[in-house]
Amino acid sequence: MQRKLVLGAMVAGLATAAPAAGAENPVYFGGGVGIQSATGHDDGLGIAAKGGAQLDGVAPGFGVEGELTTSLMDPEGANGLDTSFTTLGGYATYLVPLPDRRVSLKARLGLAWVDSDPEWAGSDSDVWVSWGLGGQYRVSSQLSAFVEHTRYDSDFDQLTGGVLVHF
Repeated sequence: MQRKLVLGAMVAGLATAAPAAGAENPVYFGGGVGIQSATGHDDGLGIAAKGGAQLDGVAPGFGVEGELTTSLMDPEGANGLDTSFTTLGGYATYLVPLPDRRVSLKARLGLAWVDSDPEWAGSDSDVWVSWGLGGQYRVSSQLSAFVEHTRYDSDFDQLTGGVLVHF
């Protein structure tokens, strides 16, 4: 019962904060492609899908974001065997617009479930503190391009570039 009450309070808080973010189209969805790097492996290629909202009504620059990534071309280990990675993360974000307001710097911090699936062993998953830094260029009020680096744990990270559609 307590979980439902806390969840309900969070949803109500987000619902009242989102409209305050107003005219800048605070809700976004998008995706991209990224270079996956894992210790002891050659780089692989991954894809990312994400969605989020700027909640300037809570605090200027504050937002929330969820992201799903998975390997397209698995990073190859020194032994010649591949390891596939899948992540699902939830983040608090902070967006800092530069003076021209089309370019912004972004930081994010959250938790991510990381599943590594090596060819030579069974799948291993865990939840890690995850963080990232990046930037975005606002092409129009509905479209932006982004690049960001996300660190999932001491052995795995991803550099991603893509597009976001704002609503």
